[in-house]
Amino acid sequence: NTSYTAANEYNREGTELKELIRALHEKNHAVRVIDDPIALRLFSPEELAVWERRLARQLRLPSDSFRSTEAAVNQRLAPAVLGGAAFLERALETAGKLQTKRVLILGLGYETFPYRQPAWAKGFSLFGADEPQRLKDRRSRFERAGIREPSNFRCIPAVRVDGGWTYLSRQPIVGKEPVFCSLMGVSPRIPKGEFENLLALLGQLPEGSSLAFDYREKRPGALFEGYTEWERMGLLSERGFRMYEHCSGREIADTFFALFNCANPSCPLGEPEGRGYVLAVKK
Repeated sequence: NTSYTAANEYNREGTELKELIRALHEKNHAVRVIDDPIALRLFSPEELAVWERRLARQLRLPSDSFRSTEAAVNQRLAPAVLGGAAFLERALETAGKLQTKRVLILGLGYETFPYRQPAWAKGFSLFGADEPQRLKDRRSRFERAGIREPSNFRCIPAVRVDGGWTYLSRQPIVGKEPVFCSLMGVSPRIPKGEFENLLALLGQLPEGSSLAFDYREKRPGALFEGYTEWERMGLLSERGFRMYEHCSGREIADTFFALFNCANPSCPLGEPEGRGYVLAVKK
């Protein structure tokens, strides 16, 4: 199926691009929004050089202008990636303080958090769900980099049927204890109807479970497009979730990018424009 293959390739490159941006952030800056040495290990120096030239072409910049490329990436690509990662890790730390022990990352991709767990995450049981082929690509890349899986982390092959997520109900992640579920980075690509189906499934999680996701406000047909804030809260409320935190792109920039931008005035991080970030709790 040509369209399926094209979509898979697009999603694979999108996943790789996210970790690439985090790797470049780690490589190029002493003051960082997040520290991600694992992402840097996923790319050889040659791959990084190829990607930097490719980004320059995509952003229509001179290929020999590193500073221009870095500044453009920080303005246009990095804010959503780094802002989402910072929001997620703050939410995870809060969940850990509230004694949540199980974490499910949907759309795992090349996410590196399980391999660089801070002290507050050591008590987590971490699960990452994604399509089998992407998990295969992931395993190959991490093995090539000599990165071993931690003992408290497990990958779950996610075979979606008819746009549904019913595979989750058959996994050991579903039980009597609260679960922290992340849809960060993947949720903007989920159609409204499918997201509502997913909320219905997650609504079966125990009281005290949490859900973190982001969305694009101005993308036609995207999640929450055209909803007011009250309608968003209503959609969550119907499934038993209360909106605990809701941040705009500007709030993300003010909260997480201030130190970086003070240290890097020539290539500051821009606002994740048109993005919203949500942490909801099951009551």
